[in-house]
Amino acid sequence: MSMRKKIQKKFKTRGYSLKIDALNSILAFADQFPGDDEGEAIDLLLDHLQMENLNSSVVDAESVQGVINLLLGANDAAEEPTSNASSLAFIDAFLVPKYRYDSVKKQFIEHTTSLPVHGEASSKTEIYRERFMLLLQRVSRAELFSMPAFDAEKSQFDNSEISPIQSLVVQIGRKWVMGVISQLEDGHFYLEDLSASELVSQFQNATDEHTKERIVANLANFSYDPYNYTILRQLNVLELFIDCITEPNEKLVEFGIGGICNACAEPKNAATIVEADGIPLIIKCLSSPVRNTVNYALGALYYICDYNRATRNMILRAEVLDLIERYAAAETVCVSFSNLAKAFLDKHAHAIT
Repeated sequence: MSMRKKIQKKFKTRGYSLKIDALNSILAFADQFPGDDEGEAIDLLLDHLQMENLNSSVVDAESVQGVINLLLGANDAAEEPTSNASSLAFIDAFLVPKYRYDSVKKQFIEHTTSLPVHGEASSKTEIYRERFMLLLQRVSRAELFSMPAFDAEKSQFDNSEISPIQSLVVQIGRKWVMGVISQLEDGHFYLEDLSASELVSQFQNATDEHTKERIVANLANFSYDPYNYTILRQLNVLELFIDCITEPNEKLVEFGIGGICNACAEPKNAATIVEADGIPLIIKCLSSPVRNTVNYALGALYYICDYNRATRNMILRAEVLDLIERYAAAETVCVSFSNLAKAFLDKHAHAIT
């Protein structure tokens, strides 16, 4: 294969198209490394080009030449003798540019606003979300997972594609997925990505109970992240959780009340749950034979009790308090029941006695 075709193939597999002048500049750059049969210099050029904030997938000579000058300058600097005094450079962390990856525009965008030193809880979860998006972007543009522009080249280059996790529900065969492993309950792990909206439609179309259980478990995980609260309300996921705790399937009840427990600390989510008549159903979960269901119900009542006076009066009825007090006294049976029940009583019941 000629060098020209090799360059075009490498750029195409990473999603780029080359203008003629850009291709000529890259050929001139490659000629400076005559022993590079594997094309490592071209790969290095591509790696640096991906870090540039390009406005289009069609690469021109100006963009390429800037990266080439940077690489050649670094190569010349490496050959010059350096002194110990110039070997270290100190950079203020607050002056380093901050970038985020925009999955819609498929490019990196610089943060223009000042970032606080002490972030809120949502900022901490955003760190992991941004890291996942960054890794997904890099993996998707790797040679093995970059789909060619034309289907005819697929068999020749043997490319694969990263599939959303929700696609596994309706498709068979070998698929490549990328996600994070989460643990909703002891001994059960789930692989999830950022596709909550697809899960809702899949739940509505699902016919078997196992598929429904898996989807609700993933939605319950999404409800733990404050970043997802708005879209969960838009998709009526909280109402879906309430419907789940009316089902005879104990797993659906467990995951449904788990999602409510994760989300109800936020006032808007609590309002949705109260308006959907979810309080009596949550109280009913206190009598469940499933330990996780009882734990989640206690946690949900802990947060939602102070929503308004009517909610408080409904939860602090004598029969409900009697059941919670029995859980508080059952430390030898289940420590988690006891601790959650004591925390509820200390905050809500003992404060009014």
